Amino acid sequence: MLAIVNGINNGNLEFILPIVLGLIVGLVQAARLIGLPTKYAPILAIVLGVIMSVVYLGNNSIKNGILIGLWLGLGSVGLYSGFKNVCSKDDPNKSNKNLNFYHLKK
Repeated sequence: MLAIVNGINNGNLEFILPIVLGLIVGLVQAARLIGLPTKYAPILAIVLGVIMSVVYLGNNSIKNGILIGLWLGLGSVGLYSGFKNVCSKDDPNKSNKNLNFYHLKK
């Protein structure tokens, strides 16, 4: 973790942000395996993103930390959803009318 903090102080956010993004996805997935209902996973991702950003990345101001945290939380939700959709098999019998992008199913 010290290397991440040193990287932040040196201005290497372009290398640190993808690592934190993947860490948020992993932590949310672990919480889901423990028993967190799937509908609360995006909220947990946003909260974790804001907390991680304010504590580790928001060294200039809290406003910057909150904005970066929202970006990280929403980005991790989108990353998980996109990867899940790419890896899932398409069912030709289903129509695209019933897609719900705001609710992830187990």
